[in-house]
This record gives sequence, C-alpha cells and structure tokens, in this order.
Amino acid sequence: MGVRPVVAGVVSLAMVAGPSVARATPGDIAWVRAEGADRCPDGDAVRARVAARLGRAPDPSPHAIEVVAARVGRAWRASVFVRRPDGELVGERALHVEGDDCEPLVAAASLVIALAIDPEAAMRPTPAPAAAPPRAAPTAPPAPPRAPSIAPRLRPRGEVSLGPYAAIGVVPALAVGVALDALVPVSARWGFALGARWLPAVSSSEGAVAFGWAALRAGACWAPVVAPAGALRVCADVRAGFLRASVLPGATLVPDEVGERAWVGGALSLAGRVRVVGALFVRGELELQAPITRDAFVITRQRGVVEAFQQTAITGAATISLGATI
Repeated sequence: MGVRPVVAGVVSLAMVAGPSVARATPGDIAWVRAEGADRCPDGDAVRARVAARLGRAPDPSPHAIEVVAARVGRAWRASVFVRRPDGELVGERALHVEGDDCEPLVAAASLVIALAIDPEAAMRPTPAPAAAPPRAAPTAPPAPPRAPSIAPRLRPRGEVSLGPYAAIGVVPALAVGVALDALVPVSARWGFALGARWLPAVSSSEGAVAFGWAALRAGACWAPVVAPAGALRVCADVRAGFLRASVLPGATLVPDEVGERAWVGGALSLAGRVRVVGALFVRGELELQAPITRDAFVITRQRGVVEAFQQTAITGAATISLGATI
C-alpha cells in the first residue's frame, strides 16, 4: 500500500530554536512518552517502525531527532525536533491526532522521522501496524488523518567574510589589500557570489608613478563538497572597477596620462570554508584573473617611449578571511 494520509492538524515547520524535553545524541532518535502517553509504544518500537519504512536502520547522522508524545484531553500530540551536533535546532514539527488509539500518532511520527532522514521514504509502502491487544469493547476507528506536506530539511545559509587580499600582476609588484565577499544561496550547492577587492598604490620600476586598483565582483558558485563542517566551491565571475595612476612626490618623469582608468575583467576561483564555532568560519580562496582592459601607461622621452606599467594577461591572487553564516 502506498503512502496514505496519516496526520490531522499538522502545524507548519518552524526553523527557529526552541526547548526540547528529550535530548538525543547525534545519530540517535529519542522517543519520550509524556503525561498520558503510557499506552503508546516505546522507543524501540518506534525506531523499528522507522526502520521498516526506510528499509534500513534509522540513522539521522550527523543530526539528532527528538520526539515527545503526550495525551491532552481526547487528543494525542507529539513534537518532533531535529538538531545539529552542537544542539542547534534546525527543524520542528507538531503533530495532533484526535481519537482513543495512539497508533495514528505513532504512524505519523514514524513518517516524519523517516522523511527527516530520507525524503524518498515517503514513496515507500507504509509498514503494517502491530496487532493491538484485545479490548473489552470495540471502539470506533479514528478519523482518517492527513499526511505532512513537507519534510524537515536544512535551510541554505548566506555567508559574509572579510580579510586580507594578496595579488600579483594587478599592480607593478606583489600587493596586499582587502577582500570583502558574500554568498547568496540559491540551493545547497548553487549560489551567487558578490564582493569587492582593493589594492593600495604600488610604485612602478621607474619610481615615478604608483598604481592602485579596486574592483567589484559578481558571479556564480557551485559546491561539489557540502558538509556541516564546511564546503568547497568553484566560482566564476565578472569584475569591474578602476586602475589609478598617481605621480609620486619629486618625480621628474611622469606618464603621458595619469588618473583613473576604467577596468574590466573575469575570474575563476576555488574557495573553501571551515566552520570554527557556531556561525563563524575561516574562508580561503585562490583566484586566476584575466583583465580585459589592459591599458599601458607610458612615459615619452627624447629617445623614445618607455612603458611605465601594464597588467599581465593573467593575474593571481589569494585571500584568507574570517566570516559568518547568516
């Protein structure tokens, strides 16, 4: 038999932190029978129901799942919590079933737990319920409940980071500036990359002119590796900004043109982040940049023209920064 409605009055998933009566260790499922729920099956029976639906031993690693069942008046209620290894609450669902029998509540909770571990569990046949003990008098069957509409899942989080930025080939010599980066997630693996780069003025080999650079970036990133402890991303972006030439004090030879010139380029990068504690992480990125506008700054002398500076066809850069998920 395919998946059929099993829960009535499902309350929406709330991705906010909250207290929990039961506390499970990572990779475990905790089932607690609160006041009036003594007639409900114990934790081993519930885990067996989840295993039957998954077709394997239930393992929510790296998360932990906690369930508290209670009898309130003529209704059965259960709260399902999904937590990270550090205890942070990432998913919560409340179940409500009217009737005398706890079985519909157990079926609903088993389905929600299975969906939290493996969303494809919803397509598997519903396991047959255990035989109920004989009763003195027959009771009316419970009203057909409805299945939960969605399964708890982790929400992709944005990122923002700031740190030193070292580049070569962008200005006349190796320079260290500042990089600001942000990631706007589209899914667990895809996201938009935004940011800014700045390098201070560095003097040319002629010693008469200094060159500084600044640019904004916008592109897309794909993550082949995503884990609770961090992620690895490949990014491609376009960049636009300016290259500034300024005359140094006391210079006798200056370029034919000084000031700011518009700059455009593209870049490929490999970025990785590692979680430190809570929302904080350390991020590193390696870049290969291709300037599209490679203006040459020249100095005209009596004996001819001398090139003061021109960016290389491919530049390299690296940054290591401290950031936070938001």
